[in-house]
Amino acid sequence: LKLMERKKISFDCDGVIAEGGWVPREDRTNKYYIKKNPLNAEVIPSLQYLSIYYDIYVISTRAHPEANLGLRAWLHFMLNLEMDTIAGVITHPWTYQKVTEEPDGRMDKSLIVDALGCCVHFDDDPGHVESCGTAGVLVPSDMPHSIAAANVLPTAKDWDTIRRFLTTPGMTLYGSAGVSVVSPMEEVVKEYPKLPVMVN
Repeated sequence: LKLMERKKISFDCDGVIAEGGWVPREDRTNKYYIKKNPLNAEVIPSLQYLSIYYDIYVISTRAHPEANLGLRAWLHFMLNLEMDTIAGVITHPWTYQKVTEEPDGRMDKSLIVDALGCCVHFDDDPGHVESCGTAGVLVPSDMPHSIAAANVLPTAKDWDTIRRFLTTPGMTLYGSAGVSVVSPMEEVVKEYPKLPVMVN
């Protein structure tokens, strides 16, 4: 009997799983972030469903004291996601600095994606998507640079596309810049979940 290793995928948090938008430096605290809502009604059932097939990591550039603990708490208390749904949470390595300063250096998510062995990383920041090469997929958020990169980079415009891509063998997301990302799913998924209709 040969055990198959589960494939790994990763998601950015803000703008992909949680509500996005620029956060003023002085507001970057767990007290602020814990109040964020999921991006939409499809996020929670989608992550629960995808965890049947994949080990899921959340990689966030949040950089403030106890950012990692705060993000874990948000995933647990706001999204009701348990340890069997999210394999790991990684945030920017924070070092002491004034609240008005940016974090020390830009977080290179592609190094983390590569080190973890993730097949696909979903992000709303085009820079992170580009650095991930054939593993990067853009999920457009309301940020202008994210909107401008839609379809230039391989793009999943919504969570329905993300679910279909991750459960359809051979499905490919193309970008007009020439990079494409192929679904890591190798077997046919027999049952497709009925998820709640998103209400605005």
